[in-house]
Amino acid sequence: MHAKAFGDDRFDAAESLTFRWNEHTAFPFSLGEIAEQVARNFQHDPMCLWDCEPGLTFPHCNAIALAGLAVYDSRARTDYAQTIAPTFFERLDEEFTAGDGDPYTLQASRFGMAAKAMRGITNSAPIAAMLGPLDPQRQWRTWQLLVREEINTERYLDTDRPGSSAPTDIDWSGGTTRALALAWTMFLARERGDDATYRKVRHATKNLENPTGPDVVKPFAAGVNANGILGLGMTNSPGAWRSMLLDQPQPTSGPRLTNAPHPTVTVVTAVHDSTGALTTVLYPGRISSNTPQQLGVGDLEPHQRYVAELHGSTSGTRHIVSDRRGEATISVSITGRTHLRLRPAQ
Repeated sequence: MHAKAFGDDRFDAAESLTFRWNEHTAFPFSLGEIAEQVARNFQHDPMCLWDCEPGLTFPHCNAIALAGLAVYDSRARTDYAQTIAPTFFERLDEEFTAGDGDPYTLQASRFGMAAKAMRGITNSAPIAAMLGPLDPQRQWRTWQLLVREEINTERYLDTDRPGSSAPTDIDWSGGTTRALALAWTMFLARERGDDATYRKVRHATKNLENPTGPDVVKPFAAGVNANGILGLGMTNSPGAWRSMLLDQPQPTSGPRLTNAPHPTVTVVTAVHDSTGALTTVLYPGRISSNTPQQLGVGDLEPHQRYVAELHGSTSGTRHIVSDRRGEATISVSITGRTHLRLRPAQ
């Protein structure tokens, strides 16, 4: 996803991704070698779905792997996911799905058992969300069940229910709220363009907010993974995930935010458009600072004048000139939400 979204090809190089076991043992890969190995695991396992922990097969983890292959295919023009998907979905239905349409959380091959009682929204929603572009009918069916069982019954409002042993409610990453169920519901609502449901669930997540200081962006009382999916659900837009999995990347050019000091600056969005303008939304980071922050921008036209328009905690207009390499620095005081638009001077 990173490589496709940003055109960053550094991980295509040999040994660019090295996993270290200890100071003496390392396993070097390129992105292409990882994709090839993941595809081989699907193709060589009799069940197609394969273990991510010894003897334990999780459909959720396999959905992540297959979605990852689809993203890789769309960028590298390979066909791993297209080749694997028919068998994958056949095995998922035959061996990993209960009569009510929910996938089991896991199968333990060493014990010859499936955890049939452990299933629910926190397991089925992410599988439908991640693999929806490869199997739209499955996503539609899961969405209908989710709306019927969670939204229409207003069960999703029960955000203070503690995590249980079953994944219907549990925050797998360690929290004690239903954050993960809410997060994937938001993601699916966005992907399906259901704004009314999205607004309902987004409002429910406010009960999870846990402010830690006046100058700190609010995190959620949830685990790391749940917070990540909450963020993904809030920023997703209709069709964005489908495009990530299936569409060929398009060449882009224009201003780019190249540096924002961490942890004093949090970047919410940074996009450029066809007019040659860069738009960013910035917040103070977890370490506050009253001194101006130096933001780096690049991919500008060399030796050209640009106008930086600021709105929010800092307002006003600045003029900058790019250097011979098409780079420049903008000094901005960020004490709250700050909207910055950088455009070529007329």
